[in-house]
Amino acid sequence: MKPTEIKNCKRHGSTEHYIDSENHLRCRLCERERGKRADTKHREKRYAKQKENRDKWRKLTLQHYSENEIPFCSCCKETIYEFLALDHVEGKGNEHRKEVGLGGARMYKWAIDNDYPPIFRVLCHNCNQSYGLYGYCPHNKNH
Repeated sequence: MKPTEIKNCKRHGSTEHYIDSENHLRCRLCERERGKRADTKHREKRYAKQKENRDKWRKLTLQHYSENEIPFCSCCKETIYEFLALDHVEGKGNEHRKEVGLGGARMYKWAIDNDYPPIFRVLCHNCNQSYGLYGYCPHNKNH
């Protein structure tokens, strides 16, 4: 299309256009708005799928490292699912997260993708916090 053929967008008055794959002239602002509407329309569905995947990866990983259908803390044997977390056995979790560029729920997926390396164990949040802060857990009488 020749520059002389480009007209202002009737909606925005913009001359910021591009030619799409079918050789149609498109207003960039109109297309941006259309994309936002589509994103909003599908956001809930996408978030639900992401949560489903995170929950699945977490469950599989905790079950694997507990070597049990019902995950449990390797220190105090806590089984309340919401209290459980993945812990780096030798510590250095911050270093590992920086190395692989992941944290949170994505670490569960990383463990699955890397054939469950033996660097993790399952701890409840209390035991995990105690090991992180003090180097031992009060449940373990040998500290």
